[in-house]
Amino acid sequence: MNAMRLQDLAFFRGKATAPAPVHEAHDLVILTAEDEWFVAGAAGDLAELARGLPAGYLRQVGSRLRMKFVNEVGRFAIPGAGVLELSSGKWRDRDFDAMLADLARIAAGLPFAERVGPGVAITHERPTDESSLYHAFIYLRQILSPAAPRGEQLETAIAAILAEPHERLLQEQRSVPIHAVRGVSGPALQRAMTRGDTWQRVAKGAVSTDWSRAFGDFVPRSLESPTSRPSRDTAENRFVKHFLTHARAIVRAMAEHTRHGDGLFRQRVTQDAGLMLQRLDALLRARLWRDVGELGQVPAGSRVLQSRRGYVDILRHDTHMRCLAEVSALREVWRDLIAVKQVSRLYEVWCFFAVVEALKGWLGEPIQARITHEVGLTESLREGVEVTWAAGIRALYNPTFPQPAGRNGHHSYSVELRPDICVVVPEGSAPGLYILDAKFAREIERDSAKTADLHKMHVYRDALRMRVGPGPAWRVRSAWALFPGEKDSITAWAAEDDVPAVVAGVGTLSIRPGPRTASGYSPLQTVLGAMLERPVIG
Repeated sequence: MNAMRLQDLAFFRGKATAPAPVHEAHDLVILTAEDEWFVAGAAGDLAELARGLPAGYLRQVGSRLRMKFVNEVGRFAIPGAGVLELSSGKWRDRDFDAMLADLARIAAGLPFAERVGPGVAITHERPTDESSLYHAFIYLRQILSPAAPRGEQLETAIAAILAEPHERLLQEQRSVPIHAVRGVSGPALQRAMTRGDTWQRVAKGAVSTDWSRAFGDFVPRSLESPTSRPSRDTAENRFVKHFLTHARAIVRAMAEHTRHGDGLFRQRVTQDAGLMLQRLDALLRARLWRDVGELGQVPAGSRVLQSRRGYVDILRHDTHMRCLAEVSALREVWRDLIAVKQVSRLYEVWCFFAVVEALKGWLGEPIQARITHEVGLTESLREGVEVTWAAGIRALYNPTFPQPAGRNGHHSYSVELRPDICVVVPEGSAPGLYILDAKFAREIERDSAKTADLHKMHVYRDALRMRVGPGPAWRVRSAWALFPGEKDSITAWAAEDDVPAVVAGVGTLSIRPGPRTASGYSPLQTVLGAMLERPVIG
């Protein structure tokens, strides 16, 4: 019986009668996740394909297999058959990983309360907290991926270290033949005499007069002499080796943790963990590590770790993993991103951290970041993030505006509402709330936000309030729909004559990972600068 091959299957988009051209190669098929797909082929081949994909997205319809993935992205390796990759719009698996890495980079710089700084005297332990384990696994998956930017790849850093490993000179005493001795020390001569080393007669005149008076014409066959040799068993190399073995322990722990989990989550983790362990094992097989001992203490003041190529990258990766431990308290978010790789969920979280990054550009470093927990309409805890600057400006992720008002002063005058992001500006000529809501959707023909999403901005602006004292409650100044447009754009509608839309109105912003615009400001930076009454130049 021949094994199933993806190239032998036909993929139909929706109700189409002709197969779609989805075969990028004989062993690679790329499908758009938003579409409904029907697969035709031999019954045995369809059954084998179904075994390699998440069961929740599949259904047998007559002689065909129906697949509906919503907006998931990712790669599914079908053993012996090839790879099926899901894209969402123009976003593919590599875009998902790049956005995840960007999120981790921004979040790692935030001042969460429980933080371990770089270079402290610790020995790493395998994470036992479920949330920390999720985050560490996600971070390692990114830096081990060949699709990551080269400067972020763990393999690149290790290659630089192996090409020029740090060494130190070891001073030691070695027994040297007498003819090779360049100088004689009293302690070395005394040890030669007390040890009973073999002495030998030499020709008259071969030794000095002083020596001859003391020892005659006899000299030891060898003497201990101080020598130096290079050693690669340094604290810095021990740190790197420990990082690799620690990373391997995290991956194995994650695979073990999910061994009895649900099918989709277990399948994703098992597949990723297998590839990650292969890459880590390859890095650990380098000859260098056989000469390197175990880490006892991180070399806190090492200039090698702080500046030398390769070593500084390992220190950065290590610091990021530990600094993000608090962010990983968003356990369900991390779990969903591992299991489903739903780009819409990641886009929502990424947009918040992009807002924080843009605010840092205007305000400098924040003074505090913390995880928040709110009880919503269903009485379930909702995890969020709050980042605060010295001026009292705050960025909130996942806030709840209940009816009636909550203890934090948030409320909606009608029904409970939950925007993705809220920026609170307490001072200036236009104090109040600014709402930004991330929508991974757009009108493709116009490259604009969807009209229904703009309607939601009017709802937020009208309904949401925040009470901060005995006076009138603050209202929403403006509400903005964020969407992943192909080009940078700001579209705004002012609610009042002669008043900027950012102070009173609604709008849409195109925002996605990538370089800044030619003027130096992204649409997000421009609008946030206007909220803060900062002049935008360019």
